[in-house]
Amino acid sequence: MSNAQAYNEGGHYYTMLALYDSLASSASPEKISDIKLEAFCAELPDLAQELDAVTQRVRVLKSTRDNLWGLLGSCQTTVSAHMVATQYYLHGLTGTPAAPGRNAALQLLQAIDSDLRAPKLGRAQRRQLLCARGFAGHLYGDSYAHVKLSSERAGLFSATPRPQMYATGLGHARDGHYPDYLYGHSLDGDRWPQWVSDASAALVTGGNSKPLLSNLNGCADSNIANCEEDAQKKLIALLQTKNLAVANMQQLLDNGNSGLAQMERSTSCDSMLAAAFPQAQERPQCNQVWAYYLQKAIPIFYALGIDPSGRSNARVARSCSAWRCSGSASYAGEQPASCSMQVMDQLEYGSQ
Repeated sequence: MSNAQAYNEGGHYYTMLALYDSLASSASPEKISDIKLEAFCAELPDLAQELDAVTQRVRVLKSTRDNLWGLLGSCQTTVSAHMVATQYYLHGLTGTPAAPGRNAALQLLQAIDSDLRAPKLGRAQRRQLLCARGFAGHLYGDSYAHVKLSSERAGLFSATPRPQMYATGLGHARDGHYPDYLYGHSLDGDRWPQWVSDASAALVTGGNSKPLLSNLNGCADSNIANCEEDAQKKLIALLQTKNLAVANMQQLLDNGNSGLAQMERSTSCDSMLAAAFPQAQERPQCNQVWAYYLQKAIPIFYALGIDPSGRSNARVARSCSAWRCSGSASYAGEQPASCSMQVMDQLEYGSQ
């Protein structure tokens, strides 16, 4: 299996199914539907053209009016500003120490859970929040997967490793898809056992997913991409509650690449949701999920000192801040909701 195929294996999605498997056998049909949505939305940031990290970088490369990003890390249009927002807040590509980013993901999950406990929450609003929780779950997974490989080893000037996230823009392009293969890292490190230990407690309340994930206890194949395919097959076989899965998930995972050597996603976020959830009342609108997600994520990142326009990431210019829109001042503690954010239905997907 090629690296490109392994990239489509749906690690976020299948991990979420494993996490919820022990709860699903006694769950109501409505709860099953909620689990399906959250798990799908955990994978959506790697499937939708508006959210996929690689697609955003390719769009900046192809832009005719965004030529300062590579040289100065400056955003001239919504194309590069959106790239920074998605890569920073959704994929954890911050270029900052890993621990605060992981903490941000945990706090974001807790903030969304608090909103989900609100009394008299309507079904449509609940589905929106569940999809946003899937986004936060994606960020939490990437807070493990997107740790710079070279930072996990002791260096010339440091006797102990200082884990650092890959930076905005190129991300882990120089290391290929290798950082994403958490299960394959059982070949040469302990990132997978750490993930197994942490994921259940962080992502699911009352679940018992650790034993299920622990059954994936290593891979003997020297091709790390094959290990990811092996992990997916094992998880599918181990799942007790088959009705958790989205019926056409494998087709959706394989679909949607186009352009620049098949690196770009070509299917919109809303189209992906429509394909997975044909009944309109069962799916949220992506732009509403994204706007809510940013409004929750930005203050949490900012409070932890993970600021794309601050000293913690000098690579990214102030012009790229997600809260800078319509010429407004940079975020300084005000509620992001007061800023007319560039959400997905305002983006132009033509030439820039």
